[in-house]
Amino acid sequence: MDRRLREDGLTTQQAALGSTHQNVAQIVAALVRKDLLEILPDPADKRRKLLAATSTGAAYWQRRDESDFAAVADWFGDLSPRELETFCALANKVLKRLDEHSE
Repeated sequence: MDRRLREDGLTTQQAALGSTHQNVAQIVAALVRKDLLEILPDPADKRRKLLAATSTGAAYWQRRDESDFAAVADWFGDLSPRELETFCALANKVLKRLDEHSE
């Protein structure tokens, strides 16, 4: 599968996610710059990073109502559980790379 997708410059993970590694990195970086997310080390696995809402991010979500939450859930509605796992795996790779650059 990767071989066929590679002709278009995609991997299976990128195709499943519908986004490239670089796009995910840019989204994470933008949310960090806006003080909505922070990147934390994973105490269980030093190779991984975790995303956590900042107090600003938490306050933002506390001001949301049910229709807002439904809209966000809808953004991910077309992803299967496996695709969501792929998304998380790709986000973790991005975080690892960001961490390497910050050292």
